[in-house]
Amino acid sequence: MSELLADCVRKIAGLRGGERVLLITPGPHGAEILPALIGAFAAHLLTALESSQDRLRQIDPRIKRVRGTATRLPFKKHTFDAVISFEALYSIRPPWTTLAEFHRVLVPDGGLILCEKSAHGFFSALRDKLTGPGKRVFSIEEIKFRLARADFQIESIKNVERMELLNAPACVIRAVTIENPAEPVPQFLTAKEMLERRKNPPVGEQLP
Repeated sequence: MSELLADCVRKIAGLRGGERVLLITPGPHGAEILPALIGAFAAHLLTALESSQDRLRQIDPRIKRVRGTATRLPFKKHTFDAVISFEALYSIRPPWTTLAEFHRVLVPDGGLILCEKSAHGFFSALRDKLTGPGKRVFSIEEIKFRLARADFQIESIKNVERMELLNAPACVIRAVTIENPAEPVPQFLTAKEMLERRKNPPVGEQLP
């Protein structure tokens, strides 16, 4: 199953070979797919971003490994040709700042491949009913709206009836960056945070 999903993502990414690719690693429950994803993109210059140092050390040391978060990517503008992310909108807060960060580090016409749940699994839905919303599943219409607002153009959307590793129906979206004179501003940042960000660009902790 991991190999099939990784191959599906590879085909949708549509990369030729040799591109600089940033992989936002799946969360702990998605660790099973990580080796298959790394193998699927072995022909590219792959960088894996992981927020947990323990999980970072478990990633294949033959690829570049960087510790950081998707809401504050420790890379310069236009560093990557493609970004591949699993459940970024579902699990990362604030999700729309993440989209702005993806745009910043992608080259013009760079590719963004998002793999997102399109419905809650049974237990997630039950938990939400009992305790209130937790991680949020966004409708495809809202994702389209937010991608357009973040200066992305959607090229394709593939619905997956059931993606076992995500324990729910899902969709895989490919979008490309649209370059505007003004760089997209991360949403939900305060003015103080934006000024601080300009003074002190984020720096990641990279393992040897």
